[in-house]
Amino acid sequence: MEFLFQDLDETALGTLLDMQTEAFLYLSDPDFLRKNSEEMLLSCLRPPHVCIGAYHKNVLAGFGILYFGEDSEENLGHLLSFSKERLFSAANIKLVIVRPSFQGHGLQKTLMLLLENRAKQRGISTLLSTVAPKNQFSRRNMILSGYQSKGIYQKYGGLQRELFCKTI
Repeated sequence: MEFLFQDLDETALGTLLDMQTEAFLYLSDPDFLRKNSEEMLLSCLRPPHVCIGAYHKNVLAGFGILYFGEDSEENLGHLLSFSKERLFSAANIKLVIVRPSFQGHGLQKTLMLLLENRAKQRGISTLLSTVAPKNQFSRRNMILSGYQSKGIYQKYGGLQRELFCKTI
């Protein structure tokens, strides 16, 4: 299956919200994903953050977000007690969603790799991401992509999340 990858901007907000809602309908466990607010997704579509969409025949099949939390509490480096300087050289793979009808084509890993390349271009040396511990597909993709588990933490209103880290 062929995909066209392109940066998304604020005009994609409605589609991202729809895809997030669709993703929740197909989850075997709703705790696999944190529901991002409209305001959060809108901020992710604005610089300095990066949102890359994957299109197949003009249909958005999936998207991934690279989030530059700097020293805000959104930066997952706080969980690992990163110094303030190191927080600014870290970014989060915040969210990757692939429509159920496009799963199984390696799209999650491809989006993560594209986001990683963007992070490198921006001088980022550490990527972080959280995954629900029971979400075996996403955990596997993190490990296959070279991320290391740094433990399980309470995040997002009490949800258990496994923190993954990769030096790039």
